[in-house]
Amino acid sequence: MIERLTLANSRQEAMIGALVDAAERRFSGPSNDSEFSRWERNVLLHREVEHRTWKIGASERLLRSVLNSLDGRMCIIGRDGAIIGTNRLWDDFTEEMGWRTADSRTGANFFAVIQQIRGELGKTLAAAAREILDGSSHQAALKGYLPLMGRGEDVVIRLHPVIGHDEGRLVITMIDISHSVRTERDLHRITADAQLLALVAQHTDNAVVIADGTGQIEWVNNAFCRASGYKLDELVGLSRMALIDEAFMQTPAFVEFTEELLAGRSAHVQHPCSTKDGGTYWVHVEVQSILENGVPVRFVSVERDITTQRAADKKLRAATTKAQLLADQLSSEKALLSEVLGSIPHLVYWKDADLRYTGVNQAFLAIRAMADEGAVLNRLESELDCSDELSSALNELEPQVLATGLPVENHRLILDPADRPRCSLLLSVLPQTDEEGTVCGVIGVAADVTHVSTLEQQLAQATRLESIGQLAAGIAHEINTPVQYVSDNTRFLVETFGEVLSPLLADSELAVGDDPVADRLRALLKGVDLAFLGEEIPSALNQSLEGLDRVAQIIRAMKDFSHPGQGRVAADLNRAVESTVQVSRSEWRYVAELDLDLDPDVGLVRCHEGELKQVLLNIVVNAAQAIGGDAERAAGGTLGRIGLRTERTATGVRITITDNGPGMSESVRKKIFDPFFTTKPVGKGTGQGLSMAYAVIQKHGGALAVSSSLGAGSIFTIDLPDDHSG
Repeated sequence: MIERLTLANSRQEAMIGALVDAAERRFSGPSNDSEFSRWERNVLLHREVEHRTWKIGASERLLRSVLNSLDGRMCIIGRDGAIIGTNRLWDDFTEEMGWRTADSRTGANFFAVIQQIRGELGKTLAAAAREILDGSSHQAALKGYLPLMGRGEDVVIRLHPVIGHDEGRLVITMIDISHSVRTERDLHRITADAQLLALVAQHTDNAVVIADGTGQIEWVNNAFCRASGYKLDELVGLSRMALIDEAFMQTPAFVEFTEELLAGRSAHVQHPCSTKDGGTYWVHVEVQSILENGVPVRFVSVERDITTQRAADKKLRAATTKAQLLADQLSSEKALLSEVLGSIPHLVYWKDADLRYTGVNQAFLAIRAMADEGAVLNRLESELDCSDELSSALNELEPQVLATGLPVENHRLILDPADRPRCSLLLSVLPQTDEEGTVCGVIGVAADVTHVSTLEQQLAQATRLESIGQLAAGIAHEINTPVQYVSDNTRFLVETFGEVLSPLLADSELAVGDDPVADRLRALLKGVDLAFLGEEIPSALNQSLEGLDRVAQIIRAMKDFSHPGQGRVAADLNRAVESTVQVSRSEWRYVAELDLDLDPDVGLVRCHEGELKQVLLNIVVNAAQAIGGDAERAAGGTLGRIGLRTERTATGVRITITDNGPGMSESVRKKIFDPFFTTKPVGKGTGQGLSMAYAVIQKHGGALAVSSSLGAGSIFTIDLPDDHSG
């Protein structure tokens, strides 16, 4: 094609030259030499030349389009190996190789260009080109590997000599055949793989079946023949479905299996197969559809005999079911045990032989202020973010239990953390043994006996107070008799002093004159100021009577306060408040003034009167001591104020005790009702008064609250229900 186009182009150029020569000869011969005639001839000549030139350009453009449309790289070589023409693919090739345009395209030397190609292909191409240019060879074709930048190609290079052209001597085309080479290689590989697969399929232990699109068997391997009992020639042409149990073919699993295959997808299923002698065996089948134009044309299945496996699976399922039942029972028991351990108030933990924690319950985490088990499990005691009295006790007792194998029981200790209430524990550390009886760890159980200790303290305090009350009642009773007759005698003196004073006053009036009687009277009355005595003695006797009445009042108040009561009965609340104020007078009279605001409508309230009086006494005494301990107030010499108020509420009665003492900080206020908490120095308080007061009010079904801040005093509020059985 290229040669024909080149030859046609050469002929057209020759024809144009001939036309020009003929025109010149025509115009140079005898003719009309007029100016118009010459102009007309020139115009015709130019038109003819332009037409021929356009046709030549069109031919050249057609030739260039054809060259650029070729699917191979092409260059045209002239004399001495000069490149006189290239197509688009050759230009792209030189650009991809990174060669300079001037050194690789039109005008460049072909042999200098191909020297840049690495490997033997460049040398072989140069030799073949020289042979054709020298005329020693007519044409040549080469195959080889062309290394490009970052990749390579398999190419075929054809060399054709140019005939009938003045300058062109050789046309070289280079075509990429990499795809064809790869296809050929793939074909060889696939053929080898197919042969290998056929060999593997024939000798594998799994059965292999190839069926056509209708399911008829085309080929099976020896393993299938052994499993089914058929020979190959007996199976070819037989439907694979004919060897499957008919009942199983109606199951949803098999229906889904066939639908997947017909849809062109791979599928697998387990199903029973029939043997030639009427037996049955189970297989696990994996089938791959082979498609042409989206339609299955063959089915290749690999079948594995699972009869033995199914029998083993059946036994395994039975064993698994039994194990699951046991596991469920153990899980239920474990859940119950976990629930019990999580709900009991006792601290429970267990450790391994290295004394690392392997488990704790919620009470253990709570009392040691730990968020969850992650802060404890698999850690030694020294690795915990907690150092308290329990740590010291465990570090002492646990090694002893591990060494001796003997338990340590009822070890008492007290936890006194700075940020939580103090508590008392009764700890037991027990050895944990394995199936052989070897000690493999320890188990710790600690009972929080804070409440028991508090009750013991409260009972001791109540017993002591009861004894003191009984003693006070006895003393008051004993004092009451002498006070009574002293009061009676004083009252007698008050009543008779006027009768004695009147004669003395009359005698003083008679002590005038010079008679001996008057002199004697004046001697007797000398130094006696009857007027002063007449005024002061009655006043002193009256004050003595008031004092004796006060003593009698205090004695009655002590008898009332110390009366043990008769359980929960109706009691006069206001009277109970008054008697408590009288008994505590010695505590507050020198530091504060006490104001009573008692609602007469309060009336009777069902309560444990003795316990309620003790609550009021504790709060009033604490208020007096707080005011007395205020150094700033003491320096100013002013008295504080304590107020007691009773009132009816919608649900019962309320007692409010206020003071203008120094008050309490927020941290102290939060712990004011905690057992053993006190702000008083050692020997001045046990920290049980307000704790017992809180317990007593709770016992009544009521509420005890405090409101206080530093510098603003304190307000204690006691709410008691109207009628609460207790």
